[in-house]
Amino acid sequence: MIKTGGSLLFLQTLTLTALAQTAPVQQVNKIIALPTAVESIHFLAADELRGRGPFGNEVHVAARYIAEQLRSAGAKPFPTAPDYFQVFPFHSYQTPSQASITVGGKTFQLGTDLVQSGGSDTTLSAPAVLVTKDALATTDVKGKIVVTNDNLSNQALQEKGALAKVVRFKQGGTPWSEYLAHFTGERPVNSFFRSYVVNDEGNTLTTALGSGTGTLSVSTSGAQHRASGLKNVLGYVEGTDPQLKNQYIVLTAHYDHVGVAKTAKVVDGKADSIYNGARDNAVGVAAIINAARYFAQHPPKRSVLFIAYGGEEGGMLGSRYFAANPVVPMRQLVFNMNIDNAGYNDTTVVTVVGLGRTSADEHFKKAASALGLSAIPDPSPEQGLFDRSDNVSLAVHGVPAPTFSLGFRAFDASISRYYHQVTDETSSLSMPYVLKYIKAYVLAAKYIADDKAQPTWIKGDKYEAAANTLYK
Repeated sequence: MIKTGGSLLFLQTLTLTALAQTAPVQQVNKIIALPTAVESIHFLAADELRGRGPFGNEVHVAARYIAEQLRSAGAKPFPTAPDYFQVFPFHSYQTPSQASITVGGKTFQLGTDLVQSGGSDTTLSAPAVLVTKDALATTDVKGKIVVTNDNLSNQALQEKGALAKVVRFKQGGTPWSEYLAHFTGERPVNSFFRSYVVNDEGNTLTTALGSGTGTLSVSTSGAQHRASGLKNVLGYVEGTDPQLKNQYIVLTAHYDHVGVAKTAKVVDGKADSIYNGARDNAVGVAAIINAARYFAQHPPKRSVLFIAYGGEEGGMLGSRYFAANPVVPMRQLVFNMNIDNAGYNDTTVVTVVGLGRTSADEHFKKAASALGLSAIPDPSPEQGLFDRSDNVSLAVHGVPAPTFSLGFRAFDASISRYYHQVTDETSSLSMPYVLKYIKAYVLAAKYIADDKAQPTWIKGDKYEAAANTLYK
C-alpha cells in the first residue's frame, strides 16, 4: 500500500510538472536544442568570416548562409525579395589624403587632431557658428560652418543651408587614438555632407568663436566615394488564422559587424585583429534562424516575418531601406521584436530595451520565466539604446518595436570588454545561457503572434501618434 501510494504521488507530480510546461514550451525545448541551435553563431563569428565587414566578400557569404538557413527551415521568400534577398545601395567613403582646418591661428591637421567623416574635396572659408542641439531650430546657419559638441543631423544641417559641420571630440571612454584609427581608410557613409571631427583639447575652437564672429578655413583633397550593394535577408511563415494572418510579427537582427582592425590588438597576451561579433550580433541572427525553424513547424495565428539586416554598423542602412521599401504594407507589420547586443553581465535575466513601452510586457515576462529567467527593462537609459538600433527604423513609422537583448544590469566595463572588441568571440560565450535566451525570444514571439489583441504602444509613448496614423 505504501509503495502504491508513493507511486501514485510520483505519477501525480509528473503530471502536474508536464501540465506546468505548456505545449509551446515543450515544442521550443524540442526544436531548439544544443548543439544545432548555436551552429550559426560558430559559423558567423568564425575567423574565416573576417568580422562580416561591409567591404569584403565575407559579408555576402554570411548573407547567403542565412538565406539557406531560412530556406532549410521552411520559411518562404517574398516575390519582391527573390532568393530571400532585398538588395539595397551601399556607399563607402575613402578618407582624404590631405585635410586641414584653420581657425584663430590654430591649424588642425588630418592624422593628428583632425578626421574627415564625410564629404567631398573642398577649399572653403566661411563664418562659423557654435550650435547646440537644442538651439539648432532657432539658429541661422545658412552659408555657415556649424561647430558643435552634439551629434547634429547632417540632413537637418543641409536642409537649413549649412556648408559643413565640425564636431568637437569629447574625451570619454574611447581615446582619440582609437577614434582616429576608426576614421582612417574606407568606411560606410550615408551622407555626403561635409563633416569633420577635431580633438580640441585646447579649446581653440570655442575660444575663437566666443564672440560668434570666427571664420573657419577648410582644405581637403583625395577623398573618394564608392557605390555598391548590400543585402537584407528575409523570409516568412504564414499564419493560421484567416484574419490575423494578414498581420505580421517582425523578428529582426543585423548580421553585419565591423570587420578587421587595421593593426592587431593584444588582449590577455593574444594578438588579434578580427572583430568576430559573436554577441554583436551572431547570437541575434541565431535566434532568428531558430525562430524560423520553430514557426515553420508550429505556425502561429499571425504571420511571422524574419529579417537579417545588413549595414547596421554603417548607420542602420538595411533597416532604413526596408522601412522605406517594406515587402508588405507597413500597416500589416504590427510588432517588431528586434535583437541587438553589446554583451551580457547577468545570466539570470534578459534585458528588453522598451519594456514598459508596449502592451507586450506580460508576454516577455512569461516567456523569460518559462526558461528560468527574468525580463528587466533597460538599466542604462542614458545610452539611448532604444533609438540606436534597427528597431527604431520601424518605430518611427508607428510599429511597436522593443529590442530583446542579452541580460545586462549596467552598461559597464564587463560590457565594454566585448562591445566592438576583438574579444567578442564564440569561445567567450556561455552557450547554456545563450540557449535559454534564444528560447525565451522565440517563446515571446509565439505568445505575441497568438494574442488576439493587436499589440500597441503604451499611452503617451513618443511613437504613439505615429501608430495612430499608421493603423488608424
